[in-house]
This record gives sequence, C-alpha cells and structure tokens, in this order.
Amino acid sequence: MIRACRERGDQRGVDFWSYVLLVVEILEHHGMSEEEEGTISANFDGLMRDQVIKKVKNLWWRHPWFRELFQIVDSAPVVEKLLFHRAGGARVPRVRVTDVDRRQPPVGMPLSFFRQGYLDSLLPIDRSDLKVKEDTSIPVYNFVGFDPNRVPSASASSGMETT
Repeated sequence: MIRACRERGDQRGVDFWSYVLLVVEILEHHGMSEEEEGTISANFDGLMRDQVIKKVKNLWWRHPWFRELFQIVDSAPVVEKLLFHRAGGARVPRVRVTDVDRRQPPVGMPLSFFRQGYLDSLLPIDRSDLKVKEDTSIPVYNFVGFDPNRVPSASASSGMETT
C-alpha cells in the first residue's frame, strides 16, 4: 500500500500506511484485538438471513485511538481490490462490538499505546513487569477524516495530528 501511494503521489496515504505498519510491528499478535466468530441478521435482496462475521473485541488497556485506526484499515477493501487479486471465498466482515477483552498487554509497549489511567490503576510491581517504554518517541496520530478509498487532491494535508 505504501508503494502504491508513493506511485500516485498520495503523501497522506504514505504517512497513513507507514504509521499503520509501524503500529502493527510494535503491537505484534498479542497487542491486537481478539476476534470471535458470530452472526448477524442482514438484508440480502429483501430477505433477512444470518451472515457470518468476525466480532472484534476492545482491548481494555490499549489507547482507544487504535480501535479507530484499525477501523480505517478495515475500510480499505476497495483499494485492496485494485492492488491484490484474492482467490477463495468472500471476505468475512469484521464488526466492532462493545465486548471488552481483559487480557494483559504485551511486555515492552510504548507509554503512548496505553489507555489513559490504565497504568495508574496497576500496582507498582505489575507496572514494572510490563517494562513500559516511557519515552514518547511513538506518538498516537489521529488521521481525522482519512479515507483509504479516496485519492486526495494535491493540496490535502497529511492529517497526522497527535491525540
């Protein structure tokens, strides 16, 4: 995605996908939201049928912006279709639910990745065990209004505002 954005001169897209890559590399598997299969009733050509979905839970320790960030990432299938050719079945929709996943955060996360007040609620020994990176070298960016399915005009700003 980064390369495709560079090729079309989309600096905001380069900034966004570079940031997503950085965040995913830091969070790794254990810092990502838990998913479970479920169903919802959906209208298909006037008929109500159950549709299989992935229910995405909220991690209680993680900064709330990451939920919004990954929602933007999940909204990119139009762009994906232009770049990648998928074989196999249809993509299972991911639906964010209010369920909270209370598993512990991975060790070594940057301070800025935590929900406000989460670390303060821990006992000193528990916080110490997390080996939190106290520096603020990894800001939490807010890509307000960014749409990965739209090629911006040349005058668009990067939209990288810290939260």
